[in-house]
Amino acid sequence: ILGQPRSESEIWKELRNRAANMPIYDTHEHLWHEDIRLKKAIDFFLLFSIYTNSDLVTAGMTPEEVQSLQNPEIPLENRWKMFSPYWPYTRTTGYGRCMLIAARDLFGIDDIHKGTYKTLSERITAANQPGWYHTVLKDKANIEISIQDDLLSTSGQKLKLDKRLFKTV
Repeated sequence: ILGQPRSESEIWKELRNRAANMPIYDTHEHLWHEDIRLKKAIDFFLLFSIYTNSDLVTAGMTPEEVQSLQNPEIPLENRWKMFSPYWPYTRTTGYGRCMLIAARDLFGIDDIHKGTYKTLSERITAANQPGWYHTVLKDKANIEISIQDDLLSTSGQKLKLDKRLFKTV
Protein backbone atom coordinates (compact mmCIF):
# COMPACT_ATOMS: atom_id res chain seq x y z
CA ILE A 1 0.00 0.00 0.00
CA LEU A 2 1.21 3.45 -0.89
CA GLY A 3 3.13 5.17 1.88
CA GLN A 4 2.92 2.30 4.38
CA PRO A 5 5.96 1.68 6.59
CA ARG A 6 8.19 -1.23 5.68
CA SER A 7 8.89 -2.01 9.32
CA GLU A 8 7.08 -1.69 12.61
CA SER A 9 10.21 -1.73 14.78
CA GLU A 10 10.26 0.67 17.70
CA ILE A 11 13.06 2.74 16.16
CA TRP A 12 11.14 2.99 12.86
CA LYS A 13 7.99 4.11 14.72
CA GLU A 14 9.99 6.73 16.65
CA LEU A 15 11.68 8.08 13.50
CA ARG A 16 8.35 8.22 11.64
CA ASN A 17 6.68 9.98 14.58
CA ARG A 18 9.46 12.56 14.87
CA ALA A 19 9.42 13.25 11.13
CA ALA A 20 5.63 13.61 11.13
CA ASN A 21 5.79 16.18 13.93
CA MET A 22 8.64 18.25 12.48
CA PRO A 23 7.56 21.71 11.31
CA ILE A 24 7.99 22.21 7.58
CA TYR A 25 8.85 25.34 5.61
CA ASP A 26 7.29 25.17 2.16
CA THR A 27 9.58 27.23 -0.04
CA HIS A 28 7.57 27.40 -3.26
CA GLU A 29 3.81 27.65 -3.83
CA HIS A 30 1.49 28.99 -6.52
CA LEU A 31 -1.81 28.60 -4.69
CA TRP A 32 -4.83 30.65 -5.68
CA HIS A 33 -5.92 33.26 -3.20
CA GLU A 34 -8.74 31.77 -1.16
CA ASP A 35 -11.38 34.20 -2.45
CA ILE A 36 -10.50 33.21 -6.04
CA ARG A 37 -10.52 29.48 -5.25
CA LEU A 38 -13.93 29.75 -3.57
CA LYS A 39 -15.44 31.20 -6.77
CA LYS A 40 -14.13 28.39 -8.98
CA ALA A 41 -15.89 25.15 -9.87
CA ILE A 42 -13.57 22.66 -8.20
CA ASP A 43 -13.70 18.94 -8.96
CA PHE A 44 -11.53 15.84 -9.35
CA PHE A 45 -9.46 17.30 -12.16
CA LEU A 46 -8.07 20.09 -9.99
CA LEU A 47 -5.56 17.40 -8.95
CA PHE A 48 -4.33 17.31 -12.54
CA SER A 49 -4.05 21.01 -13.26
CA ILE A 50 -0.40 21.70 -12.44
CA TYR A 51 2.68 19.48 -12.88
CA THR A 52 0.63 16.29 -13.34
CA ASN A 53 -0.62 17.80 -16.59
CA SER A 54 2.91 17.48 -18.00
CA ASP A 55 2.95 13.81 -17.05
CA LEU A 56 -0.30 13.32 -18.98
CA VAL A 57 1.22 14.93 -22.09
CA THR A 58 4.30 12.74 -21.73
CA ALA A 59 1.98 9.72 -21.56
CA GLY A 60 0.46 10.72 -24.93
CA MET A 61 -2.51 12.95 -24.11
CA THR A 62 -2.64 16.06 -26.31
CA PRO A 63 -2.17 19.45 -24.63
CA GLU A 64 -5.68 20.38 -25.80
CA GLU A 65 -7.15 17.29 -24.13
CA VAL A 66 -5.25 18.02 -20.93
CA GLN A 67 -6.56 21.58 -20.96
CA SER A 68 -10.13 20.37 -21.48
CA LEU A 69 -9.89 18.36 -18.24
CA GLN A 70 -10.15 21.70 -16.43
CA ASN A 71 -13.40 22.66 -18.18
CA PRO A 72 -16.27 22.07 -15.73
CA GLU A 73 -18.78 22.50 -18.58
CA ILE A 74 -17.64 19.13 -19.92
CA PRO A 75 -19.36 16.41 -17.85
CA LEU A 76 -17.07 14.74 -15.32
CA GLU A 77 -17.72 11.31 -16.87
CA ASN A 78 -16.57 12.53 -20.30
CA ARG A 79 -13.40 14.00 -18.83
CA TRP A 80 -12.74 10.73 -16.98
CA LYS A 81 -13.04 8.82 -20.27
CA MET A 82 -10.43 11.13 -21.81
CA PHE A 83 -8.14 10.88 -18.78
CA SER A 84 -8.39 7.21 -17.78
CA PRO A 85 -6.29 5.66 -20.60
CA TYR A 86 -3.32 7.83 -19.51
CA TRP A 87 -3.66 7.43 -15.73
CA PRO A 88 -1.91 4.00 -15.62
CA TYR A 89 1.17 5.66 -17.15
CA THR A 90 1.20 8.64 -14.80
CA ARG A 91 0.09 7.20 -11.46
CA THR A 92 3.63 6.02 -10.60
CA THR A 93 5.41 9.28 -11.42
CA GLY A 94 6.36 11.54 -8.53
CA TYR A 95 3.42 13.84 -9.27
CA GLY A 96 1.00 10.96 -9.77
CA ARG A 97 1.96 9.44 -6.44
CA CYS A 98 1.37 12.82 -4.80
CA MET A 99 -2.18 12.78 -6.17
CA LEU A 100 -2.72 9.29 -4.73
CA ILE A 101 -1.39 10.43 -1.35
CA ALA A 102 -3.61 13.53 -1.43
CA ALA A 103 -6.65 11.40 -2.32
CA ARG A 104 -5.92 9.11 0.62
CA ASP A 105 -4.78 11.57 3.27
CA LEU A 106 -7.10 14.50 2.50
CA PHE A 107 -10.19 12.79 1.14
CA GLY A 108 -10.14 9.21 2.46
CA ILE A 109 -9.92 7.56 -0.98
CA ASP A 110 -7.31 4.76 -1.11
CA ASP A 111 -6.93 4.63 -4.90
CA ILE A 112 -8.02 6.59 -7.96
CA HIS A 113 -9.95 4.50 -10.48
CA LYS A 114 -13.31 4.21 -12.23
CA GLY A 115 -15.04 3.24 -9.00
CA THR A 116 -13.65 6.10 -6.88
CA TYR A 117 -13.18 9.20 -9.03
CA LYS A 118 -16.78 10.45 -8.60
CA THR A 119 -16.68 10.15 -4.80
CA LEU A 120 -13.26 11.79 -4.76
CA SER A 121 -14.60 14.59 -6.95
CA GLU A 122 -17.55 15.13 -4.60
CA ARG A 123 -15.22 15.31 -1.61
CA ILE A 124 -12.89 17.76 -3.37
CA THR A 125 -15.89 19.95 -4.29
CA ALA A 126 -17.23 19.81 -0.71
CA ALA A 127 -13.81 20.76 0.73
CA ASN A 128 -13.73 24.00 -1.24
CA GLN A 129 -14.68 26.02 1.83
CA PRO A 130 -13.11 28.93 3.69
CA GLY A 131 -10.23 27.68 5.80
CA TRP A 132 -9.31 24.72 3.57
CA TYR A 133 -5.74 25.99 3.14
CA HIS A 134 -5.39 26.18 6.92
CA THR A 135 -6.71 22.62 7.26
CA VAL A 136 -4.29 21.25 4.68
CA LEU A 137 -1.21 23.36 5.33
CA LYS A 138 -1.33 23.65 9.12
CA ASP A 139 -3.44 20.79 10.45
CA LYS A 140 -2.53 18.04 7.99
CA ALA A 141 0.96 18.95 6.71
CA ASN A 142 2.33 20.83 9.74
CA ILE A 143 3.68 23.55 7.47
CA GLU A 144 4.93 26.48 9.52
CA ILE A 145 4.85 28.91 6.57
CA SER A 146 4.57 28.66 2.78
CA ILE A 147 6.50 30.97 0.49
CA GLN A 148 3.99 32.08 -2.14
CA ASP A 149 5.41 32.88 -5.55
CA ASP A 150 2.38 35.05 -6.22
CA LEU A 151 1.79 35.43 -9.93
CA LEU A 152 -1.07 37.88 -9.33
CA SER A 153 1.38 40.49 -8.08
CA THR A 154 2.98 40.65 -11.53
CA SER A 155 -0.36 41.71 -13.02
CA GLY A 156 -0.84 44.49 -10.48
CA GLN A 157 -3.58 42.76 -8.51
CA LYS A 158 -3.65 43.39 -4.78
CA LEU A 159 -2.24 40.54 -2.71
CA LYS A 160 -4.74 38.99 -0.31
CA LEU A 161 -2.68 36.34 1.42
CA ASP A 162 -3.37 34.97 4.87
CA LYS A 163 -0.20 36.04 6.65
CA ARG A 164 -0.60 33.15 9.12
CA LEU A 165 -0.03 30.76 6.21
CA PHE A 166 1.99 32.62 3.59
CA LYS A 167 4.90 34.92 3.00
CA THR A 168 5.31 36.39 -0.49
CA VAL A 169 8.37 36.15 -2.70
